[in-house]
Amino acid sequence: MGLLLGKLILPQRDQAQKWGGQSRGTIHASWRDKMIAAVRRIIPVFCRLAAVFMPGTFLASILLQTGLVKQVLREVEPILKLHG
Repeated sequence: MGLLLGKLILPQRDQAQKWGGQSRGTIHASWRDKMIAAVRRIIPVFCRLAAVFMPGTFLASILLQTGLVKQVLREVEPILKLHG
């Protein structure tokens, strides 16, 4: 949702050049057209982010369910205690 709102609210580079001396109010576009254009721009960005975060989150959740994390934490516990 944050990416979608950013695409809707923030001006794009090419739009900023088109506006030139005009204010945002003088450029007319319907709310629906803006939403459709923003969704079309945001889908590739979301796919790239999902390709990174989904496998990482899945791997982290699997590691948390195994005993491996407990073993690692036992080894680094003295260092963590030094830093509070």
